[in-house]
Amino acid sequence: MARLKLGTLIDRLYKQDQIVAAKKRLVVRAETNVKREQAKSNKIDQEIRDRFKRGEINGAMGTIGVAELVTLTSAQLHDWAKLAKYVIANNAVDLFQRRVNKSAWLERLADRKNRPIPGIKSYSRVVLKVTKKGKR
Repeated sequence: MARLKLGTLIDRLYKQDQIVAAKKRLVVRAETNVKREQAKSNKIDQEIRDRFKRGEINGAMGTIGVAELVTLTSAQLHDWAKLAKYVIANNAVDLFQRRVNKSAWLERLADRKNRPIPGIKSYSRVVLKVTKKGKR
């Protein structure tokens, strides 16, 4: 394959970015439709819950679907200080997700005059930004 001129490559990338942008707009429209359909589902869900409650039942079925009320248990943090104390005392770091909050990290870096925070390594990446050529 012959080596292309830099301008040709830039034009190809610009056109490809336009295709990606158009597809993203399609995704936004699809997401809007999904939200509308989800609102319909939520309304039906609430009607079923209301009927279950009125009939004091926790399940029923249609010709193609079965519905039942199921209780799921989830964790919700309500006292960070108590949790932190527990984690330290019991070496329970597995209760945390292992990622760094970027805004908190950047704020602390600024407070420390860009001295690194122990255990955190920064990295940079270079991105190629392509925009439409303006009239000169």
